[in-house]
Amino acid sequence: SLPALAEIRNGIQKELKIDGNNVMVNASHNHWVNDQLADDYVSRTIKAVKEAYSKMVPVKAGGGEGIEERISMNRRLLLKNGKEWTVRRATPEPQDDMVQDIAEGFDPEIGILRIDRTDGKPLAVLYTFADHNYTGIPDRSATAGFPGFASKVIEENLGNGAVALFMQGAAGDVTPVLYKDVNAPKQDEVHGTLLGLSTLQGWRNIQVKKDDGLSVIREEL
Repeated sequence: SLPALAEIRNGIQKELKIDGNNVMVNASHNHWVNDQLADDYVSRTIKAVKEAYSKMVPVKAGGGEGIEERISMNRRLLLKNGKEWTVRRATPEPQDDMVQDIAEGFDPEIGILRIDRTDGKPLAVLYTFADHNYTGIPDRSATAGFPGFASKVIEENLGNGAVALFMQGAAGDVTPVLYKDVNAPKQDEVHGTLLGLSTLQGWRNIQVKKDDGLSVIREEL
């Protein structure tokens, strides 16, 4: 919520003297956990930032991208009558002879920020991807979804205590492939594994530099 966002930014600015305008708060969403947030999530968020701040080390950083085209699609259908139809889990679909085509376009790019320690060991990977996180896993239990599986793949491959941080991209009408196929198993682990491997492939091609800085752009829409 906007009040919580302001509270987090103000808390970080007060505790750590970091300009609140330079704090971005981002969360993925999914449909497979209890939707009740912990009452103290604001204070826990600020506490996590304080802990990270206390453990800062010199780093080398670089940015780049990866590509993952196998796990997502545009969920809009173009109809022969000129209208559009959005594929949703709880609604029926138009008859095949009513459909002209699938709407073009989804963003397959993975934005990657690579952060290494000065000795060359990986410290953190920030990666962003646009897709809806609502497929689930076969037993339909609580899950962090494909970002959880992707981060697990990245962290296990990099080792050295490296942390993989997922940032939700602008999903819009981008949806997981086969998410409405009742005969297909829930795809989160498969999709997350593919995303994690593609992120690692892009990560390997990124050159890091000790003196690279971060630029902050804030734009209100």
